[in-house]
Amino acid sequence: MDFQLKYANELNKLKENEDNIEFFKDLLLKYLTNLEELKESIDGLLMFSNENKLYKTNAWAYYFLGWYNFDTSDYYKAAESFLNSNDIFEKIKNKTGIVYACNGLTNVYCQIGQFKLANEWGLKGISLCEEINDRNALLILLINTGINYIQMNYFKKAKEIFNNIKIMDFELNNIQKVSYNLALAEIEINIGDPKLALDYIESTLGTEEQSVINTYISEIYKLKGMAYKKLKEYDVAEQEFIKSYDFANEQELIYEKCSAMVEWSKLCILVGRKQDAIGALNEVTEICSSKELNILLRETYHILYKIYKELNLPIEALEYLEKYILIDDKMYDYEQNQLMNHHPYMPFYLLTGKRQVHHIYQIQT
Repeated sequence: MDFQLKYANELNKLKENEDNIEFFKDLLLKYLTNLEELKESIDGLLMFSNENKLYKTNAWAYYFLGWYNFDTSDYYKAAESFLNSNDIFEKIKNKTGIVYACNGLTNVYCQIGQFKLANEWGLKGISLCEEINDRNALLILLINTGINYIQMNYFKKAKEIFNNIKIMDFELNNIQKVSYNLALAEIEINIGDPKLALDYIESTLGTEEQSVINTYISEIYKLKGMAYKKLKEYDVAEQEFIKSYDFANEQELIYEKCSAMVEWSKLCILVGRKQDAIGALNEVTEICSSKELNILLRETYHILYKIYKELNLPIEALEYLEKYILIDDKMYDYEQNQLMNHHPYMPFYLLTGKRQVHHIYQIQT
């Protein structure tokens, strides 16, 4: 059924008062797990808001379009959608909307390895959350900022953020609990106790909503594999990486599938199976090149460079070193372009780092 016909009454209410957008926000949230319905509804809302010059509605439609593009692994389009949302919210001075746009941007920039951009938008969002006293949005941004630090390998900083979340006595919903515990698990795997990491992972399996677990199952298997690898239980670790890959492949989770293969390849290298690692990494480069998953692509090129260097194959090693440098330059150029054209406004003390913020699996809304 045509969108405008299906929701005629609600759209008329929206035209009378844009505060009635809450109906459509709830509708789009419900469709986050049904991408076809989500896209149809977003397109209908965008068309209606453009026709009737409903700027607030238009901004929220772009916000949800960002998540649609994110979930279909079209991360650069997702960034563009979130930026459109942010720009409109800025023009109409809607601070709550800006906070959510900031959250979308910190998520997507983290996903594509633009950690400086992710941090700056996250800090802007946190600053605004404190200003408008929105604890729910603040919690989401803090968890995602902590996850961003994990991706940057700043595990101690990440741990500080998660400790402060505990101190501030937030009430976490099921999705937030899973993100929180998986983040703590990854920190323990890298700078702590992998057995404690496994405890954190197991705690996520006790959530009441199985649909929540299904969203994270590939990540759960991958992290278990990383923990068992740290414990030198290599056979168990390999089985977990295979489970992660199989689930992601079955669910068409492209990023998660490639991430599982990268971690499995590291295990193969560790146990002396370099040819297996090369085979997996070649598959990763093929997928990541077509989808512009540059953060995984860069890591994969660097691993292949090191493998071929150790195998005393200088021509192949040089080829992957050059590819690594090229992708690194491409990511840097993108970052500079974004900073020049879309630099988030923040108070001076945040830009200079003169104030420390004390207050993912990343969380969407």
